[in-house]
Amino acid sequence: EIYTLSLHDALPISIHMRIDTSTSTINVTRADAAPVHVRDIDYGDPLALFAVFANDPYAALLDSALLTAERGRYAFIAAEPFRVLTSKDGAIALDGERSAGDPFDVLRRELARHALQRAAGLPPFQGGAVGYFGYELAQHLERVPLARADDSRFPDLALGFHDVIVAFDHRERRAWILSSGLPETEPVKRRERALERLDAISARLATATLLPRPSMNRDRKSVV
Repeated sequence: EIYTLSLHDALPISIHMRIDTSTSTINVTRADAAPVHVRDIDYGDPLALFAVFANDPYAALLDSALLTAERGRYAFIAAEPFRVLTSKDGAIALDGERSAGDPFDVLRRELARHALQRAAGLPPFQGGAVGYFGYELAQHLERVPLARADDSRFPDLALGFHDVIVAFDHRERRAWILSSGLPETEPVKRRERALERLDAISARLATATLLPRPSMNRDRKSVV
């Protein structure tokens, strides 16, 4: 599962992909999928808690302005990715290692390497790729004209692969830290990393300064 955040849109877009590789089909219940470890935390305002990570590279807050029971139910904080994938005009960088080609091929490969065994009964996004897909990626899918001048120089694609997610359920007013231990592949080391990451993210969240709610009893006479 990939969550993307458009540069021009405040709402996250969930894209569910079934990806076939030459060896297998991605299946989150396969034997080598990383189990997700869970820690309950106090429910809080996702925006206030995200302030702790706001200056981190590739940190993302996925929240919705919708207040409906389902569409606006969940929010997610993704920070400290273990891997970063970017692409610009076919020049691909994976953790700084450069190559040329189709970034979708690299994305398929990385998703296949980092499958999750999701914890039941919790918010649906528990780890994976977060970032954005730019319009210029269409050149890898079909022949379309592209702008002659690129004055922004944003990557066509920028994704962080996240092993830890902070998830919020607004309806139930509950929150969790979810940790997979990826990219470790050996089960014991992966579990150790997952627990260490739970502690590390929990410690960072503990430093958050919650913003006071505005007073509803302002003295109107003092307002000019």
